[in-house]
Amino acid sequence: SLEDQIRRCKEVATRLGYTVDEEMIFADAAVSGARKSLAKREQYHKLKAVLEEGECEALIADELSRLARDPIELATLQVFIENSNVRLVTCDGLDSSTPNWQLPFQVTTMFASQFLRDTRHRVKRGMQGQLKRGWMIAAPPIGYRCERELDEAGKGGTKWRIEESEIGRASCRERV
Repeated sequence: SLEDQIRRCKEVATRLGYTVDEEMIFADAAVSGARKSLAKREQYHKLKAVLEEGECEALIADELSRLARDPIELATLQVFIENSNVRLVTCDGLDSSTPNWQLPFQVTTMFASQFLRDTRHRVKRGMQGQLKRGWMIAAPPIGYRCERELDEAGKGGTKWRIEESEIGRASCRERV
């Protein structure tokens, strides 16, 4: 959870002798670190602005993947850290004040971006499986409603059922 990540970061900050102002805690709840979601990450953009203005000494994150999962975004962050006086520390052990920190940073970046590809593959595979089993995977069209069905084992999916109250009301497609 975000609370756990923030708690861990504060513990690391305290251990390293940093003071954390609440206004310097940046968190984008439920927004992916993938490139396509970057525009939605308002807090991440505020964090980057604070870093570029030199308003903090250290950037502490629970894990590198909490900052971003996109290799280009993380490469940009690496270059910034290398060329600034900002220290990057993660709760899982990365510290830019140690020699050759770039190698673990890059390996972690590789794993973070691979995680996105693996997840994308699993989600598509699962959606295809649901379709092959006869279940729906999208919101129903006008005139239908979703109905969840489960078997004795608790497995199942969603079926579309005609919404009786919509019978006789033409959809936009039907009017054309």
